[in-house]
Amino acid sequence: MKVISSLEEAKKYIYGGAFLGGGGGGSIGRALETAELALKISPIEIYDPGEIDLDSTVITVSAVGVQSKGWLMPWHFARAVELLQSLGVDVDYLISSECGAFAVINGWIQSAILGIPVLDCPCDGRAHPTGVMGSMGLHKIKDYISIQAAVGGDPRRNRASEIIVTGKLDIASRMIRMFSVEVGGVVAVARNPIDARYAVQNGAPRSLDLASKIGSEFLSAGGGGAGVKAALKVIDGEVVCTGTIRRVKLESRGGFDVGSINIESNIGDVTIDFINEYMTIEVNGERIATFPDLINIFRVDSGLPLNSAEVREGMKVMVGRASASNIILGGGLKHLEVYEPIERSLGKEVRKHVEQHLKKI
Repeated sequence: MKVISSLEEAKKYIYGGAFLGGGGGGSIGRALETAELALKISPIEIYDPGEIDLDSTVITVSAVGVQSKGWLMPWHFARAVELLQSLGVDVDYLISSECGAFAVINGWIQSAILGIPVLDCPCDGRAHPTGVMGSMGLHKIKDYISIQAAVGGDPRRNRASEIIVTGKLDIASRMIRMFSVEVGGVVAVARNPIDARYAVQNGAPRSLDLASKIGSEFLSAGGGGAGVKAALKVIDGEVVCTGTIRRVKLESRGGFDVGSINIESNIGDVTIDFINEYMTIEVNGERIATFPDLINIFRVDSGLPLNSAEVREGMKVMVGRASASNIILGGGLKHLEVYEPIERSLGKEVRKHVEQHLKKI
């Protein structure tokens, strides 16, 4: 078990998580604020999968919605867990739905408030756009009934709403996504009680530890370009190019941030498509990376990863990539059918590239 008691320790997870976010997984700023608040309440206990009773019950905690809109309060996250408990769900451990700047601390504020420890077994070792992708392959279990609780609303307008949904996993996930749109863009979610054994076998065990190692290398190198290269080395990644953001197209569509980014770079014209997370890199029209490959855009000055909602025209940036085979993918990303909505939204081939990845994993 690791006990996180200082913001300096938390930064390793948050900065490393931002690399694994690949354009999604929340903002560094909000993650630092939330981690600091959680640590003021209580140190955070993070258990390794090898330390626990595998018959324990875990639930997934996450934020669902768009990064460019919405408003979440710390109590929203705790309340979502309480809603599941009100249905008689005994919660032994919390796991995050994914890895990202905010996603790696998914569970920290709930843990501090409710006294439930975190398990280092996120559903996925990177960030991803859909709920099914973060459900560890539960959609393949014929009789599995998903239970999902969500809380959201803008407190500045005195609005707060709650919902509990049960049903087939894909339907329940779509309902939660629709709810996020109705309450302003984003909601805190607690979902899918399951035994720890299933999570360890089908999730992404020790991805939080990997995030901490990546963040530690970034910070030890002093950030900037040196920090980016040191961090990417942990996952055998590389800097593809440097350049200037020339055009950003972004729209909120169906509970997602969808768009493309054009970069004038030292290797030519670079286009990155995104659906919350960065999905593809094309250099002079040639595809060189496809989700679930890890794609990142970094600020040249600080080296900090930018999520897709933070990119602005005129920014000086670096683009990085790492093969999906060098990170820990959860079971939800190992089924070709989950990529169909991504392919439809992008209007580009995705599954052909994914199939090649899965043969290597």
